[in-house]
Amino acid sequence: TDTRVAAGVDGVTVLIIDDDVRNVFALTSALEMHGINVLYSDNGTDGIHLLAAHPEINVVLMDAMMPEQDGYETTRIIRRNPTLAELPVVFLSAKAMPGDRDAAVAAGASDYITRPLDYAVVLARVQTQSALKASVDRIRTLERSLAQRNTELERANRQMCDDLAAAALVQVSLLPRGPLPVRGADFAWRFQPCAGLAGDLLNVVPLDDQELAVAHGEHVA
Repeated sequence: TDTRVAAGVDGVTVLIIDDDVRNVFALTSALEMHGINVLYSDNGTDGIHLLAAHPEINVVLMDAMMPEQDGYETTRIIRRNPTLAELPVVFLSAKAMPGDRDAAVAAGASDYITRPLDYAVVLARVQTQSALKASVDRIRTLERSLAQRNTELERANRQMCDDLAAAALVQVSLLPRGPLPVRGADFAWRFQPCAGLAGDLLNVVPLDDQELAVAHGEHVA
């Protein structure tokens, strides 16, 4: 097994999975000339391990035909991983029949390039796919941020509702209970806040045999 990291510069990172060393060398040279970081593996199993170890990978260039585990099966395994479901996988294959492209797409390929490779085309596809991935990643980040913000707002709203409900119970406890015990006078009242909590209170308090105090909100009569 030959699994190595080829030196490059900061920027787009590509993983090449191909069992032909000559193909890997030529493709790596072409990509690195344009400042692209390259990782490569000569088989699908080790390639998947590299994906797990290097989340910075932007695009996979997948050889269709490899011994033991071909590019189709490797791509299906990649797609079954939720964290890699949207990772661009570009097939490189000598097969040029429409059915071959369809099989690759069915396995989860994002694009399909036929051999012999035109490296300008490969570079253009890598740039396109990496840009698409960057856009998707930004959208997913915004979605997570929005979901987190909504969760925080829902939590704050529940806390506010709980606080208002507790304050309303305190307010109700300060209202008169049952018939008001005032001799020679009948009082009736109905307390209905326009929202969960009102700003006024009321009470009737006998002062002596002839006088009483009526309190409503901030006023006492």
